[in-house]
Amino acid sequence: MEEVKKGGSIPLILDSGNLFFNQNPIPDEMKAQMRLKADLLADAYKKIGIDALNVGELDLAFGVHYLIDKRKSPGLPFVSSNIVHRDGGKEVLQPYIINAVKGIKVAIFGLIPLLPNLGNDKDVKLLSPFDAARAMIGKLKGKADLIILLSNLGQQEDEELAREVPGIDLIVGGRTRVLLQTPIKIGNTMILQ
Repeated sequence: MEEVKKGGSIPLILDSGNLFFNQNPIPDEMKAQMRLKADLLADAYKKIGIDALNVGELDLAFGVHYLIDKRKSPGLPFVSSNIVHRDGGKEVLQPYIINAVKGIKVAIFGLIPLLPNLGNDKDVKLLSPFDAARAMIGKLKGKADLIILLSNLGQQEDEELAREVPGIDLIVGGRTRVLLQTPIKIGNTMILQ
């Protein structure tokens, strides 16, 4: 699983989730239009060279398998550490990515909140974001110089996670949709929105 992608001189381009859709479920009469919009966004992200893209709950409007199909297209590096197969518990998408940026190994993983259901995706389940984060820190410690979490949990849970799970250097959150003028620091973790 240790894939190290060589970075250049540009900063990392990251997305914390909820990229493709603005609602879930999507009304039947809007499904074709929303698929076209998602295809356009995917193509744009490939062209700008996205380094990691977390899954948000709105991205699941067409189910996890829709994202698996999107992931097969080169240039869409989805990460999710807590969406797993119901039988066996193996991650459905890549759980993390390690990029080398100017000689620094940067590990990036993603989390989605526990949701009441995953629609038609009966063969997958969600793990506790806190348990998944602890497992990722255990796997990534010593493999990277910097560990980044792409979070779709919301600012309150991001802060709680920073307190309870040491080892995350940076949390890039997005669910709350609040622009923090100044990053929040909890312990050794910086939180951005």
